[in-house]
Amino acid sequence: WNLRTQFFDRRLTLNATAFYYDYRYLQIFNGLLQGTQVLTFLQNAGRAKVDGLELEGSLLAVEGVRIGGTLSFLNGRYSQGTVLADLANAIPGRPPATPAIVQYLDVGGNRMIQSRRFTGTAFVDIGVPLGSAGTLQFYADYFRQSLRYFTAFEDPTMAAPAYDTINARLTYHLPGDNIYIAAYVRNAGNTLVRSIISRQPPFGTTQTYGAPRL
Repeated sequence: WNLRTQFFDRRLTLNATAFYYDYRYLQIFNGLLQGTQVLTFLQNAGRAKVDGLELEGSLLAVEGVRIGGTLSFLNGRYSQGTVLADLANAIPGRPPATPAIVQYLDVGGNRMIQSRRFTGTAFVDIGVPLGSAGTLQFYADYFRQSLRYFTAFEDPTMAAPAYDTINARLTYHLPGDNIYIAAYVRNAGNTLVRSIISRQPPFGTTQTYGAPRL
């Protein structure tokens, strides 16, 4: 379902999208150390359902100043009766004498891997005409994302907490708008952004991070 609207001679734009997905035959890859080998397992996660809502808006507040933002809600969860092996927290074995100890859990109702509940953005875009000298433009945006899990078991030790970032850019457009000079900062608050978290017993947990302040 989609809604696209514009008001006040296109100065105000409001958009909305709602969606629903019913996934079947989902599969999840995991690794497990057995003796001196790391074995890769393909688990069938069965079904999962996703409900989502996305809102978007922008307003030309005054000539040369536009503000706006987005807000999205995502409810992605595994269906009841989805039983998976928690290989990330398994105790490795040395087969055949000592098999690995693996816990099997019903993850029905749990969030899907990396499924965040809320994401929001806000921006301001300001253009200042300088007459025959060109144009000065300032743009800044704010981004926030809620907690994400990197495992179907909602393990808090394998979760990325909610975070926010701020980016800004100042651009000078020379007359004719063919050449510009820009200065920018990304992730102004130097927020630690966890992109990927994985665990391979007994080697421990590894994490990949997003770019620091630039």
